Amino acid sequence: MPLNWSVPDSPWTIAEKSIRNHALGTLATISVQAVLPASRQADESDCQAWLSTWRKRLADLIGEEHDAQEISNPRAASAIIAYDHGHGPIVRLFVDQSLGHESGWLSFEIIGTEQSLIYRPLGSVQGMMVHGAIGNEKTKTSLLFDTPLETAHTISGPPLRLGVWNTEHPHAAGNHFPALGKLQTHVDVRAIGDMDRQRSQSWRETFDADYVESLEQLLDRDDLDAILVTSRNNFHAHDAIACASRGLHVLCDKPIAITHADGQSILRAFANSQQRFVTTYPCRFHPAVQQLRRAIRNGELGEIQAMAATNHGCMYEPDVPAWVRDPQTNGGGCIIDHTVHVADLMRWLTGEEFQTVQAKAATRLRSIPAEDIGVLHGTMTNNALFQIDASWSRKGTDPNWGDVTLRIVGSNGSASLDLYNNHVLQIYTPDGLQLRYCDRLIHDHAMIFLDLQQELCTGQRGDNADQHDGVASMNLALAAYDAIETGQPVHVPRPTGVSL
Repeated sequence: MPLNWSVPDSPWTIAEKSIRNHALGTLATISVQAVLPASRQADESDCQAWLSTWRKRLADLIGEEHDAQEISNPRAASAIIAYDHGHGPIVRLFVDQSLGHESGWLSFEIIGTEQSLIYRPLGSVQGMMVHGAIGNEKTKTSLLFDTPLETAHTISGPPLRLGVWNTEHPHAAGNHFPALGKLQTHVDVRAIGDMDRQRSQSWRETFDADYVESLEQLLDRDDLDAILVTSRNNFHAHDAIACASRGLHVLCDKPIAITHADGQSILRAFANSQQRFVTTYPCRFHPAVQQLRRAIRNGELGEIQAMAATNHGCMYEPDVPAWVRDPQTNGGGCIIDHTVHVADLMRWLTGEEFQTVQAKAATRLRSIPAEDIGVLHGTMTNNALFQIDASWSRKGTDPNWGDVTLRIVGSNGSASLDLYNNHVLQIYTPDGLQLRYCDRLIHDHAMIFLDLQQELCTGQRGDNADQHDGVASMNLALAAYDAIETGQPVHVPRPTGVSL
């Protein structure tokens, strides 16, 4: 896409027309990200000029901005801004002028209550994607599952004997159980505990697993190596600590806690322990992320100077558990839910910690007591800039669940990743259009369990996130809530004994 947004019939002018015609409904957020052409020496003034141009253009389109938060990095020729329009949309802008992009590129995402427009020129997702009302009643969507993992891995040793506690978290049925279904030669699911017997019945039948109705009954068994904790968020710390007291390894869904005090309790429970604590972050196991980490560690990008990430989802719709809507049980809204995955990637890839954070949040798309739009930005310990767009901006009718994207700018190069939205098979038949999406996320979830099983067999640590990683990413989300409340940058606390 030309960087000149005024080109007739460009994706941006089409989107602009939709905004002016109110075709998208009430606007919730506008995100624009650009890489400027690097035909000459990178200069921060170019980034500032780009920001100024877009701020003026958007002011003409949707009204004057309010309470802008802007940070820039002169070394990286990059800049970030986020602002709101009172009761209007939150705007997120990110621009850099990295080496290696002679023509530059621009992407954007406009979220409305009726429809959303997404344009990404990189990867295999090309052109404009319209999310919302499909328009064609014959359009069907489905998931393609990867080849079973056991055919691709030859790991010796006994299987991991696993118990599962409380399938109340949507990730249990949506991610963990489908992943475990691919690993039955490596992971033996022996028992599933749940206060709701009916909720886990189909999965007990799948794995031929026993049923227990309490955590105590599950912990009293002598045939388990590890427990997967998939309870509601406010129970994670209690349940994980109870498992630790019985000498069991723990895999815990995110966020592993919803308060700093509970996070510290987990750190104390597993301090100097032989038990492994795994925070179930699947994105570390995506092949592109693994390759990027090697490239960064080998110095191919130079010093990391700026990062921007998105993690969007549909809030587990249409069957949203009541506790997810409640900030007291969920820990917040989209910020606590979706910040942690990409925050973990930023730490793990760079070896740096979060230093300060500012944030913007709003509830625009649903009638819930928590935020469904959130933008964070701040600095890392090496003064690199970061920005995270973590929103529940997808609808239950959208053709795909969300995204995880990442842009990393270094002194010698840059990288852009779109992890889960770029594998689409389109099938046209007399019955209509079928859109089949490769479920790479299930594969990466399965790698969490396989990584732990390999570690226990070989004694060598793998790539799984541990309790320190889980607390560090949780701390960023909690600090963002503090920043929203105070309207000021907030220092991000670091967990003791940090593991990267």
